[in-house]
Amino acid sequence: PKDLDHVAQSGSKIVLTPRSHMNLQQGKAPFKDINDRHILTVLGTDGIPSVETLSLWDEMRAFVKQHADAVHLSGYDVLSMVTSHAAKALGLEEEVGIIEKGRKADIILIDATTIPITDDFFMSLIQGVTSYHIKTVIIGGQVVKSVN
Repeated sequence: PKDLDHVAQSGSKIVLTPRSHMNLQQGKAPFKDINDRHILTVLGTDGIPSVETLSLWDEMRAFVKQHADAVHLSGYDVLSMVTSHAAKALGLEEEVGIIEKGRKADIILIDATTIPITDDFFMSLIQGVTSYHIKTVIIGGQVVKSVN
């Protein structure tokens, strides 16, 4: 708890890698305590030696599974941990992280027609999206991947 108080007071950010922690048997991060202190928290994938994929979708699913009992977060909240919160943690919040005029167009287009949609649309995407569903990747306004 004292460490988290220091992190909060310093304005530092935290990157959680729930799959890596699970695979390396490091336990579950104290997300409720982190969240209660309003520490900016993002999700990362760590690296291939400790996780099977570098998919942030897999990381979001693992995070939801591990922390669903600790604090209720909407799908939007979790998705923000890999978009707008990540951009802010990197000091890039004026360039990326949200879709807005004047920002870099870093966007993925998803075919969600086979994903069961619930009342929490973003949580439905988190639970259902795989690489199969990602049809187009645009980075800086340039199409880098396109699948029909």
